Amino acid sequence: MLLPYIAIAVMIAVATFIAVAAIGLGELFGPKKKTKVKEEPYESGFAPIGPGTRRMPVRFYLIAVLFILFDIEVIFFLPWQLSSVSWVCLDWWRWLCLSLSYWWVTFTRGKKEH
Repeated sequence: MLLPYIAIAVMIAVATFIAVAAIGLGELFGPKKKTKVKEEPYESGFAPIGPGTRRMPVRFYLIAVLFILFDIEVIFFLPWQLSSVSWVCLDWWRWLCLSLSYWWVTFTRGKKEH
């Protein structure tokens, strides 16, 4: 009864072993002494100027979330749409085109890049 789950348990055990081994080997053979020079970020040979973090505008995050939303939507709905031809599929494409065009008009009308 539990025979089909043995492969999943073995896969989880092997993945856990590989992760623990990678972390253990990094700790074992990694650098031991922490110095100020070693802890500085590498900036292509230049001394770092200013803080390492900058404030990102909220619009960037909104566009990123919308991209992920539509990307995942296409990944899940495209095979379903291609496997059957129905009015529901056409409605899905209509909804996708309308929502993308609404997004495009909302975020590009009257906006000037700075």
